[in-house]
Order: sequence, then C-alpha cells, then structure tokens
Amino acid sequence: MERTKGLKEYIQTKEYRESLGLSGQVTETYTMLAQGEYNRNYTFTHPITGQKLVLRINFGSQMHLKDQILYEYRALKLLENSGRTPKAIYADGSCKNLPYGVMVMEFLPGHSLDYKTELFSAAGCLADIHSVKMPETHSLIQPKEPLKAILEECEAMVKTYMESELGDEQKKRRIRSLLDQGWKAVENLETDIPYHCCINTELNSTNFLVNDRNVDGRRINENSVGEKKNYEFAITAYESGEQLCEEQSALEACQLLFLDINMQGMDGLKTAMRIKEKYPKLPVVLVTAYMNYALDGYKVKASRFLLKDNLADTIEECMDDLIAEINKNRRILEFRFVEGTIKLYADDIIYIETELHKNVFYTEKGTFQIYKKLDELENEFKDMGFVRAHLSFLVNMRYITKISGYVMTLTTGKKIPVPKARYAQVKREYMLYKGEE
Repeated sequence: MERTKGLKEYIQTKEYRESLGLSGQVTETYTMLAQGEYNRNYTFTHPITGQKLVLRINFGSQMHLKDQILYEYRALKLLENSGRTPKAIYADGSCKNLPYGVMVMEFLPGHSLDYKTELFSAAGCLADIHSVKMPETHSLIQPKEPLKAILEECEAMVKTYMESELGDEQKKRRIRSLLDQGWKAVENLETDIPYHCCINTELNSTNFLVNDRNVDGRRINENSVGEKKNYEFAITAYESGEQLCEEQSALEACQLLFLDINMQGMDGLKTAMRIKEKYPKLPVVLVTAYMNYALDGYKVKASRFLLKDNLADTIEECMDDLIAEINKNRRILEFRFVEGTIKLYADDIIYIETELHKNVFYTEKGTFQIYKKLDELENEFKDMGFVRAHLSFLVNMRYITKISGYVMTLTTGKKIPVPKARYAQVKREYMLYKGEE
C-alpha cells in the first residue's frame, strides 16, 4: 500500500468507508494483487460480510479518457447480468482525496486462459457478454463503424512490429493477411447495425479468468436465484480449500457455504470436515458430478448434496430451504433506544456493554444506547446464542473467536475479560453453542 502515495489516508475517509459499509476504524488488510500498465490492484476481505474484494487504483487510460475508472465501473454495471464479470461495488473518479480513480469490485478467482485447452470456455464467455443487449441510452463509446474502428486500432497496435527488422517475416505476412480479410469484410458490411453489444478489442489470454466452479463455467452468483426470489447475497469465492480455511474472518461471517468436492489440493470433503470442526452450525452444501460421494456427505454433516448434472433445477429449492432455516434463527427485535425505536436482527448484535446508567448495543449497524438493566436484556436474549461474560457484558457467541486465559476475543478484535468465577460456565456455554459438548 505504501507504493501508492495517499492510499493509506484514502481508505480512512468517511465517504469510502460508509459507501462500503465499513466501520470507522480500518481493520481490514490490503494486499498487493497485480499491476498493469494503467492500474494497480489490491485485495482485501470485508470484515463484516467476509466477502473478498479488489481495490483498483487507476493511473491512466489507453482510451485517453478523463473518467477512465467511472467508464470501467459503468461498463461492469451494464454487464452484471451476464454472470461473467465481477460485480462493481464502488467507484470514485473525483480525484479529490486521492489523485487517481478508485474502484472496488468483487474478487473472482481463476487462472489465465490456456489457448490449447480452453478456447471453448472463452467462446462461451464472449457469447454471454455479447448477448447482453445495450440499452438505448448508455455511457459507452459507440463508433459509427465498429469493425472499422477495431481494425484501425489493430493497425496502430501492430505498426511497430510490422515495421521492425526484428519481426518474423512469416508472422508479419500472416498478420497482414488477417487484417486484409477484416478490411474486405468492412467494405461489404451494412452500415445499419440492428444489434449493439459490448465488446473488448484486446482478447489476449490474460483478459480471461477461467475457473471450474460450475459445470458450464458460469458463476453461481446473485443472479442465479436472487432475482427470482428477491434475495440479497454477498458471495465470496476461493481458489482452494486451503485458502478458504485460512480466511477465519470470512468463515465467522459466513451463513452458507458451497463446496465442490473435486478441488485441487484439499478436496471439498476434507475442507468441510475441517470447517465443521470449528463451525458446526454453518450449513454446508456439497456439489459434485458423482452420486457415489453422497454417503461421504452425510459423514461431514452436509446440509445438502447437489449433483452438477441438474444443478440448475435443484439450486433454487436448496436455497429456499436453507434461507428459510437461516431466517428462522435471525429473529427481529425492537428496542426503544435513546436514538429512537429501532428494529435489529439478534444476529447483528455483537455485544452489549453497561456504561454508567445505560447499556450500549454494539451492532453491525452501529452503536445504540438504552435505559434498561442488563439482567432484563439477558432474559430477553435467552436461547438466542448470547452469554453473560461479565457483570457488564452480554456477548453474542456468534462473534467469539476464542476464550482463553480469562479473556474472550471477538471477531472485531475486541477483548473482554472473563472473571475467574464465571470462566468455567462461560467456556462451557460457548462449547455447547459450537456443538463440542
């Protein structure tokens, strides 16, 4: 992050943090992902949703645009329903707090396209993107003669190679032949184009991200079921079981986990077993192409077992059942706070602390104060996964990472002292909650 002057200060700005639903204090870690000619990319995990995201810093524009980052953001928004592009979440092209454009988008795992074995995957990806018909009004650059514009750009890009003495003559002839075929097509092309779609003029292998998370290469994302059922999801994908198991903050926030049994390295069954040891209440759905794994799914206490062959037919029912189960446990409570009457999900309350004559609710949505005894609140939260860690603290066990040495540590980093007289009882309640006793 030190490589981008001013970025450390930028991520602390109120506008950035509120737009992404981040707390006021920076607790997330930004890691360098990759850098190109015009952009530098960092990854970070959202501390509340557990979603892995990409922070992009834009330094220039190949298209000579002043608002390059906003152009990219709007293009991704137009292509969102294709299921082939990362979801754009935030963009700032003002250059006010940082002299560069900034965008935050969904992180998608995968590898660069292998021309020898994955051309059909690339063709399917392009077909889905080209199937997204552009609305009548949009912000994309729209040349009057698209093919001619593409050929002109190609001619400009290949000019140096074609004029160089170092260029391979056979390759030069091949390139010239392909370009001439294109120009010939331009001459015979009708000027009235009935269908407009978004295209990418640079189709090199690194512009494709290939993964095998789904039988046909598409992402299982919000659009698979969300639009039909009006569900809202925050989805994070991981390249391997090992990587997922290292993301403790993401697992703490996770409410539903899909695992492909056939993964490189640690397979889905071993990953499920390892995660279930620490998070026994987390629903796990196993996805595979082979029925003979079904019995193993029961061994790891999977909530569902889906076959890839009919995934499109079964995913909707699976999500309906599991979301209904999750919502059953997400009780809505109403309180008359100093700030006004507010409804909260019990799961969103991290802990309650007594401060002078009031009790303060620390939640995912902020802090709220109430004139009510903690004993009364403890009774109201009975059987909802809360534990009285201290005379002054009532804690949601969903947010506990560990209890040791008379200290309770939460996912937020908060440390709460546990009195010796309460320690054994508090630890036992936590173990019962996790299903370890």
